[in-house]
Amino acid sequence: MKPVLTSEEMKKCERYTIEQVGIPSLVLMEKAALFVCSRIQDDLSGKILLFCGYGNNGADGLAAARLLAGQGRQVRVVMVGNAEKATEENKLQQHILKQLCISVERGIDTISEADGYAYVIDALFGIGLHRELEGEFLKAVDLINTLHRKQGAKVIAVDLPSGLQADSGSIMGKAVMADETVTFQWRKTGMLLGKGPLCCGKAFVGDIGICKGDTAFAHYLMEDEDLHILPYRDPYGNKGTYGKILSVTGSEAMAGAMTLSTQAAFRSGAGMVRVLSHRNNRQSLSVSVPEALFDDYEHVLGTDQKMEYVINHEKMKEYFDWSTSLLIGCGLSKEHPAPALTEYVMRYYEKTAIVDGDALNILSKHLDWLTNRKEKGYPTVLTPHPLEFSRLCGKPVEAAKHQDMEYCKHWAAEYGCILVLKDAVTLITDGKTVYISDSGTDALATAGSGDVLAGMIAVFSGMNSGFKDNRRQRDGGVQAADIAVRTAVAVFVHGKAGCYAAERYHRASVKAGDLPDMIPIVLKEGGI
Repeated sequence: MKPVLTSEEMKKCERYTIEQVGIPSLVLMEKAALFVCSRIQDDLSGKILLFCGYGNNGADGLAAARLLAGQGRQVRVVMVGNAEKATEENKLQQHILKQLCISVERGIDTISEADGYAYVIDALFGIGLHRELEGEFLKAVDLINTLHRKQGAKVIAVDLPSGLQADSGSIMGKAVMADETVTFQWRKTGMLLGKGPLCCGKAFVGDIGICKGDTAFAHYLMEDEDLHILPYRDPYGNKGTYGKILSVTGSEAMAGAMTLSTQAAFRSGAGMVRVLSHRNNRQSLSVSVPEALFDDYEHVLGTDQKMEYVINHEKMKEYFDWSTSLLIGCGLSKEHPAPALTEYVMRYYEKTAIVDGDALNILSKHLDWLTNRKEKGYPTVLTPHPLEFSRLCGKPVEAAKHQDMEYCKHWAAEYGCILVLKDAVTLITDGKTVYISDSGTDALATAGSGDVLAGMIAVFSGMNSGFKDNRRQRDGGVQAADIAVRTAVAVFVHGKAGCYAAERYHRASVKAGDLPDMIPIVLKEGGI
């Protein structure tokens, strides 16, 4: 996995590199400019228009203009903003251009849409924008997008598209829609969240020599090599040693969610899956997943004098002791006995519990159950989509801060759980670290996709017995993965499975039932 930085973390690293390590800012700037120039690789005839601000992002653009002109390219440089706020590095880069007789214009009024630019380079703000765009900056962003849309000019953003907030990925009024974003040393969180992926286009990360120093990284982007976080199967194991999943899923009317999560669990490596569901679902499961064990609710349920459902403690303890992890909620409904089952699991299941779907909606009215698990040290994974998270938070969807990383970290820490915040880009946090998975595709936006993911998490997060340490651990690399990291791997594999399904069919035609058979392809290609 690779670090992803907030704007403040990036500035801290830059200060450390310049002030403590002693690498001059102009050296970093020259390397940044060289990396920008490397993205312009066609013939020398295409005109290049650079929009530069008066900060150090603009200075990067000015340095790039000098290098491009030195290659014999047709370069036009336009400054936007208040010249009185120019940084010392920016003033120096302007002076160098002047000495080399490279013209630097001020203002965008002389730029015509008919000038025929092959490239437009956006070096207005970088990561420094924290307010809504207005005035000349707003006009410049509009012009850049117009040149892209009407002329077909290729737009390259330097460090971050102007108008995109570096941390949240929100658009500050308007934003440049880049074909490519050339960023330095590490991706920024705003490139992955909100509208970031849409604005950034294809991202390229250049090593320009910025050092980490004592900056504590807390956000990581999952990548292919992280599959090796998963432990390797013991070749001498048996079905009882590879994970036994207890799945409390499927109401009388929603057997499909039960089936999908169970199929996914087996394809993810579970040795055994026991499903506790409505008695009417027995035949459905025996046909669709004959490998699974099935027990109906009546095995564990009784009624008290008030005719309310009560749990048979002795029988449920047998199920709990048998299992290595538990999944509850897929297609469970909110009708009885779902509330009683959810409460019992939350109060008494001591191992990893994955709470999905309807169980999340039941839990949203009883957050004290989470607090109780936190106090007892019972691990819990919650898998909400935006609406489910809004219910957990007790706020409307638009106010629930579903992908506000600091808020979500605080929430997970407060309730002692691991949050899987499902969206086009999914965040996974244990309250300390945020893992980001962007491996998915819109093919996953289909009913039942979340049930598949829940089954995968139940297996990946509970891989304890029957598995050997992976080879990188034996070589002194990655340490034993905790539940949060393995949950993040499950999310990453789920996204890749969606991509494989989209290739096999079409991203508009993928069904959730197509996903389980893609899981082994991902694992095999990842060397697992």
